[in-house]
Amino acid sequence: MRVFLIPTTILGVTAWAILGYLIYFVPPKIEGNLILSNLSYVLILTLIALTVTISLVFYFISSFFLPKSRTIDPTYSSRALFRRSLRRGFLIATVTTSLMALNALGILNLINATLIIGIAVLVEIYFSSR
Repeated sequence: MRVFLIPTTILGVTAWAILGYLIYFVPPKIEGNLILSNLSYVLILTLIALTVTISLVFYFISSFFLPKSRTIDPTYSSRALFRRSLRRGFLIATVTTSLMALNALGILNLINATLIIGIAVLVEIYFSSR
């Protein structure tokens, strides 16, 4: 196992644990009013947890299909693969969290969702072509 995957896995498990605690014990509404600090905590932790989880899934799926490197130092290619996976995981998590935030605030519609997804696709195309 690569050394840089251990802190990432620990961060993901910690983020999921804290997110579970917040969802289970902290109420989103107090006296009928939505508390924005609680909502922002949940959205930030969701972003972190989804980013780490999706990037690890992308990393392991991509590393399974890539040919084995016969260079002296294969760590560079695995780190580059991890950076690509982390970028894609962050984009998917950002889209998901943005849609969740818009839905919680009551302003989610088809146009907003299409624009957010379109921006994420364009960002991925831009960084993949470089």
